[in-house]
Amino acid sequence: MQAACEKRSEEIQSIRVAKLEQTASKHKQRASSMQAACKKRSEEIQSIRVAKLEQTASKQYASSVREAFRRDSEHSSC
Repeated sequence: MQAACEKRSEEIQSIRVAKLEQTASKHKQRASSMQAACKKRSEEIQSIRVAKLEQTASKQYASSVREAFRRDSEHSSC
């Protein structure tokens, strides 16, 4: 009787361990998926920031060129 109880206890323990391992595996997969999504989003945000900086730099350059031409035309008309 005691041997049967011990065997059953070991079976139950084995089932619990298997369930915990399965749960841990699911959580690990979910965390990995979330990490990949966060990395992708971070890259998208970085790309947007770079594009905005490039656009700002381009506008500033165009403005500087216009200002230089304006000053040049003012000096050459004198």
